[in-house]
Amino acid sequence: FCRNDLRLHDNPCLSRIAAHKGDKEVLPVYLFDPRHFGTTHRGSPKTGSFRAKFLYESVVDLRAQLRSIGSDLLVGVGKPEEVLPMLIAPREEGAPSLTTTILCQEQVTSEELKVDKALRDALPAGVAQFKPVWGGTLYEKSELPFRQDLSDLPDVYTPFRNKVESRCEIKPPLRTPPAGSLPLPAAESL
Repeated sequence: FCRNDLRLHDNPCLSRIAAHKGDKEVLPVYLFDPRHFGTTHRGSPKTGSFRAKFLYESVVDLRAQLRSIGSDLLVGVGKPEEVLPMLIAPREEGAPSLTTTILCQEQVTSEELKVDKALRDALPAGVAQFKPVWGGTLYEKSELPFRQDLSDLPDVYTPFRNKVESRCEIKPPLRTPPAGSLPLPAAESL
C-alpha cells in the first residue's frame, strides 16, 4: 500500500517484499484518499493544485517504473479502510491458511494514525495483517540513541545532532527491486 513512498528505488516496503523468499503475490496499490483533498478546520485546502499535480505525476511515474520490472500499480479513489479490505479474498473452507499482509510506510501524525487504526479494525481477522515499515528518514528510528518512545529526545537541534552524528550511520539508498521480484497475482484471482 503506497502512500508517501512513491518511488521504486530506496523504498523500504518494496525492498522488503522483493527480498522475501518463497512464493508471493504482490499487488501494489495507491489510493487517492478524498480526505486529503478536503479543507482544514481553518478553511484552507489540504492539497493545493501544484501538490495535486505533483502527486498525480508521481503516481503515474511509479506505475511506469513498476511496469518496467514486470509489476503494476492498482490506482483507486477511496478511504483505505474501505477499499483495501475489499481486495482481500475470503479464506475458503479447507484452503491453506495463507495470510494477506499489507505493508506500507509507517506514519507518525494523528490523522494518518487514525487511518491506520481504522484499516487494522476493518481487516478480516486471521486472514489479513497490517505491517507498517519505517522509512522516509535519514536514520532508522530503531538505531537512534534515545528511548524507544523518544521521550528523551532533545528539544534543541544541536544536542540531537551531536548525539546522533556520533552514534548513528547513514545507510546507502536501497536498491531498485529487480525484474520479477514483485510478481502480480494471477489475473483471474482479481
